[in-house]
Amino acid sequence: MGGDPLDPNDWNDPANWQVAGATAANAPTGADDVLFSGSLGSDVNCTTPGGGYSLAVNSLTIDSTYSGTLTANNELDIGAGGLNMAGGDIEQPTAQDIDCSGDFNWSAGDLNANSTFLADVNLSGGGTFSLRLTKDDKTGDNIKLLKGYTGVFY
Repeated sequence: MGGDPLDPNDWNDPANWQVAGATAANAPTGADDVLFSGSLGSDVNCTTPGGGYSLAVNSLTIDSTYSGTLTANNELDIGAGGLNMAGGDIEQPTAQDIDCSGDFNWSAGDLNANSTFLADVNLSGGGTFSLRLTKDDKTGDNIKLLKGYTGVFY
């Protein structure tokens, strides 16, 4: 992974993430189900480009074999497919929010452990927030359950 030698962590480089278990041909779009998985060879850090515009995906999955970091320098809009986080880290160092309109299932990994309280994770659209952490995963973030969202904590 990390196909661009000038910026091996670039979000826009399709070698840095997967769609449904296969290497993508283009940068992610709002229709894509993005997967970060160490078992698929994509265990590389990935950084969104910044620049003040939003990025959109249908879903974002970080599986338990991924040990890298997704650094979100852009607002990230996650659609009805939701956010499934079972490993790795997500950092939002430039105060850009993550908006999720599907379910958010968080079972492992860190959320803004090194970028505390700079940005929010906004959950809306009637989904469910499921928190099932089994070790010392941490967040330095505000997680907001907005209208229609429910929470399940284990």
